[in-house]
Parts: sequence; C-alpha cells; structure tokens
Amino acid sequence: MDRNGKKSEYRQGYTKWLPLYESDILISHYCCVKQNEEPIALYEKQTGRHPILALMAEEAARRKEAYLRTGCNSFESERPLSKPMGFWRAQDVLRYTVEKQLEIAEPYGEVVEVGQVPGQIGFFPSCGPFKCTGEQRTGCLFCPVGCHLTSFEKFVRLKAYNPKLYDFCMEELGEKKLLSWIEKNYRRGYKQIS
Repeated sequence: MDRNGKKSEYRQGYTKWLPLYESDILISHYCCVKQNEEPIALYEKQTGRHPILALMAEEAARRKEAYLRTGCNSFESERPLSKPMGFWRAQDVLRYTVEKQLEIAEPYGEVVEVGQVPGQIGFFPSCGPFKCTGEQRTGCLFCPVGCHLTSFEKFVRLKAYNPKLYDFCMEELGEKKLLSWIEKNYRRGYKQIS
C-alpha cells in the first residue's frame, strides 16, 4: 500500500515476499534509510551543503517522474539537490568512459563492447552496446535485493573478491540465514551458497 492506504503500482511485486516478512528473519525497509539516507541528511544538516546525485531517469519509473517534474536541478524545493546525470542512459555513461579512456573502479572490471573479450583491442570508434566485465551495478554492497534472480552471484563474487567482508555479511548481518531461506523457498534447484 502507499502512504494513503491505497494499492501502490510500485509495490505490487512485494506481495510474493509476504512469507519472508512473516518469517523469523529480521527485515526492514529501514536498512536503506539507515545506510544511505540518514548519513546524507546528517551531512547536509551539519555542513549546509546539498547533494549532487548521479541518479538517471532510466533507472526507475519514480526517478523518471521526479526528473520530469524538476529537471536536473531542484534548488527551490524543500531539499535542494542537483541531478546532472538525469538524462543520461547507462550506455551513454559506458560510451563516454570508453571514448575518454576513463579509469573506473576495480569491481566493474573493464568497459568492453558486447561480444568483446576482456583485453582484446577493440576497433575505434566503438559502436556499442557496451558492458562491464565485472559488476554491472554495485549498489549497496550488503543489499541482497534481487540476488535470487542471479543465483546469488553478487555474494559468490564478494566471497572471491573480499572473503572477510563476505563473512561479515553472512555472519554479522545474518544474511546467511536470509539467503538460505530464499534458496529453500524460491530458488529450488540452484547452486547453494555457503
């Protein structure tokens, strides 16, 4: 439901997770608030500065609607902010990275044309489409949302890339129990994560 008690068009996909909500696994939408929103709000309050966000309208319907309402900048709003990447698409970012030969963070690997092998010299100008050889999106490192759609690959890669952080997620944050529950109830027949 939305905050007015009506069915939300954005939240209908959540109904399949009601059994998880009713399980003994602690879950909450406040994770994103605590990890992302509160630290930014505190920083804004302490410094008087406002964010420049790399949100792209193509990433979600809500972001598109917000971008269409305010454009790149919404300085007159209750919470002033700037979204200069709003009209960019993911392919625009990857193309720009290739054309300007920019370095990217290690988890993304290299930017290559689809079908190109890592390390292979491409023909320029590249036409695309492009992809990263590593992570396509990083998002929140600890967030398990959507991992059931990719055989838990995010955590498999994390285990290989940073075993200590993987152990922290599984044991300290309790994600091992969560992923086991998801695997048992939604992922039958897929490789077990340990």
